[in-house]
Amino acid sequence: MMAGGDLDGDVYFVCWDQELISHLSTEKMVDPGNYAKPTTIKEKPPQEGLADYFVFYLERDILGKICNLHTALADQWGAQGPLQPECLTLAHLQSIAVDFAKHGESVDGRLFKDFDMLLDGWPDFFEKFHLETRTSTGILGQLYRDISNKSAADALTEYDYRTAIRTEYELDRRILGQAKSSEMMHSYLREAYELIVKPMNARLKQLMLEMNFGSEAEIFASDLRHKMFDDGQNSTGAYKPVVPMDHEDAMQRLKNRLNRMIELYMNKFSELHNAIQERQALAADTCGSLVDSDIELHLALAVYLATYMGVNASCRSYYEEKKDLNLKNFIEYVLQEE
Repeated sequence: MMAGGDLDGDVYFVCWDQELISHLSTEKMVDPGNYAKPTTIKEKPPQEGLADYFVFYLERDILGKICNLHTALADQWGAQGPLQPECLTLAHLQSIAVDFAKHGESVDGRLFKDFDMLLDGWPDFFEKFHLETRTSTGILGQLYRDISNKSAADALTEYDYRTAIRTEYELDRRILGQAKSSEMMHSYLREAYELIVKPMNARLKQLMLEMNFGSEAEIFASDLRHKMFDDGQNSTGAYKPVVPMDHEDAMQRLKNRLNRMIELYMNKFSELHNAIQERQALAADTCGSLVDSDIELHLALAVYLATYMGVNASCRSYYEEKKDLNLKNFIEYVLQEE
């Protein structure tokens, strides 16, 4: 058993595959560490002391720091890294810190406060881009570089869009009910999608990738101070994916990016509005076609519908009710795109 595991519910793995275990031998195996068992606090704390203990725990819960430093040093020193004295010390401290909440004994950070000075740089797979990094030559580094983080993150944001928006969002009929002519509004759907919704969605995805957001909802509904920052071994409050900056600078940077996106959206909307207006005026002069007197309203509703038209019950109900040719063609186009 590894890491102090036992049979009281821990999950473990038994393997007979000779391709994996044929090179192993008992001579190469290292005896498990023999650590003194921490003293368990058995007395029940008084009710009024629970808040104090909670703060006490938060201030001393440094398991993540210990584990990260152990992994980084072991990776730097190669196959024999885990057997180096510093890694053995960190492994011992991990065995205490992992059950801190159970027994109440915490690890004093001073026991390993200088270990990070031994690092030539954080392995690239930690993605601590605001600190000095190095290219890991170990198996974790090889696996990290063999997997495209960008494609994985891009797939995650695309999945979020399809599930949270295309599948789950319920169309608001009060909004769509403002249309003076559904047929006219539907005639703008494809242009609204191609010139506004699609490029703006791509920009929002790029922002999410750059700033480490897993979903659009996190930008507007989460505590960005915790989402965007990871102090880790660094107490400067550096913004994770880019150069170090304090919390206020990073928050302002995000705000500026969102404001620029809104400005770009308004410009694209105005450009499309003017183009439709000119096109309809020309058609009216040459062949007497109808002119939409509510272009701005219908275009805004087309942007809404092009953004949220999906495959859930509310969307199917809307399609069955309207079912005109422009709406049908738009749905077929979007499904083909996806």
